[in-house]
Amino acid sequence: MIIYGTRGTNGKAVIVNSTCSACNTTGPFIFQTAVRYFHVFWIPLFPFNKIGVAQCQHCKKVYDKNSFDSSMQSTLTQLKQNQKYSIFHFSGLVLIAGIVVWSMLPESEKTKQERALNQARQEKMFQSKLDTPKINDIFFAKVGDTTINGKDYRRSLALRVTRTTNDSVYFELSNFMKIDKKLSGNAFASMPLKDNAFSPENIYSSSIREPKDKISKKLILNNLAIYSIDRK
Repeated sequence: MIIYGTRGTNGKAVIVNSTCSACNTTGPFIFQTAVRYFHVFWIPLFPFNKIGVAQCQHCKKVYDKNSFDSSMQSTLTQLKQNQKYSIFHFSGLVLIAGIVVWSMLPESEKTKQERALNQARQEKMFQSKLDTPKINDIFFAKVGDTTINGKDYRRSLALRVTRTTNDSVYFELSNFMKIDKKLSGNAFASMPLKDNAFSPENIYSSSIREPKDKISKKLILNNLAIYSIDRK
C-alpha cells in the first residue's frame, strides 16, 4: 500500500495589531503561515503552496484567505515572502536524485572482483554437476523463446537422470517444458517446473542415453545447450 498525500510545516507565528471585523476591537492578531507539500510515505517530495491564517486575540475569531481584509492580506503576503522553502521540502526528490546518481556510478574494483569471483564459483559448481551427474538430477536445456500475452519467455526441456555408468548418462524426458520469464537484457526469472512433471503419465521418453563427455561440454540431445541443473 502506497501512503501519500499532503502535509504542512508552520512558519514562525507573528503578532500584528489589526482591527477585528467581528468584535470591532483594534488589538493583537496572531498570524500563522504554513508551507504545504506533497509526500509519499511521509517523505516530502515538493512544496506546492503557502497558506496563512490569523486569529483575533480578543474574540478568538479565525480568519483565512477568504475573510482577510486588504490590511490583513498585505501582512500575510509579507509573511509568506519571509517563509522560505527549505531542503526539507524537496528531500524526497533529493533522495531519488541520489539513488539515480548512485546507480550510474561505475562499479568499484572490489565489487568487480567479488562479482567475478562469485561468477567463477557458480561456474565451477555447475561444471562439477556436469562432470559428475547423479541420479535424480534435473537438467534444463533451452529450446527457444516464446511470447505469451505479450511477454517473452524461455522454453526449456527438462530431463531427469535415471542411471549413470562410467561413460554414459541415462535420462527420462518430461512432456512438460520449463517456462522462465524474460527480464531486461539476458536475465530470466526462474519459474518452477510442475510438481508432476516426471510422474509416469508425463514421461515423454524414458530411454535417453548421452555420453558423459558430451554432457561435460554442456550439450545434450541434438546439441542443445544445458544451462541449469537442479540437484536436491
